[in-house]
Amino acid sequence: MVERYCHLTGFIQTKLKELEVTGAPESNGNFEPSVKVKLPQLSIPRFGGHLQDCVTFKDTFLSLVRNNATIPNIQKFHYLLAAINGDARKVIQHIPASEPGFRVAWEILIDRYENERLIINTHIDIMKLPSLATENTNQLRQIVDTTKCNLEALKAMNLHTETWDLMITF
Repeated sequence: MVERYCHLTGFIQTKLKELEVTGAPESNGNFEPSVKVKLPQLSIPRFGGHLQDCVTFKDTFLSLVRNNATIPNIQKFHYLLAAINGDARKVIQHIPASEPGFRVAWEILIDRYENERLIINTHIDIMKLPSLATENTNQLRQIVDTTKCNLEALKAMNLHTETWDLMITF
């Protein structure tokens, strides 16, 4: 759900920027100013090295920072450092904060954490929840929510979850 929200927010921001740049005159010659909507500022999600968070972090960071040509690489590196912690931070802790350092740090993080098979396994492992010992609506709701969330994450990775083939092959 978070992944979908971030993707849609990035898409909307891109379209709004296109509208600001391409406000075109109507066919009758009158210029119609483009509509400018003030959206709340988005924050970059934190990434600590948990594989289930990798895709969301990567896509959001790409859309908000890395693919933004107006931000210099040194500034992108500082945004990256501010957004990561834990194991992910340890992986790049000795890379100097510099223009080329950003590219090196980004590639190291992608090489380390963008392993589709491990990400799929992580989502499947999370769905292996304990059975209910007693009737408990809170635990049942948690099982349903966790399973649904992870199935949706797998669908977002263009994997077929209608059948349980993933459980057998992974």
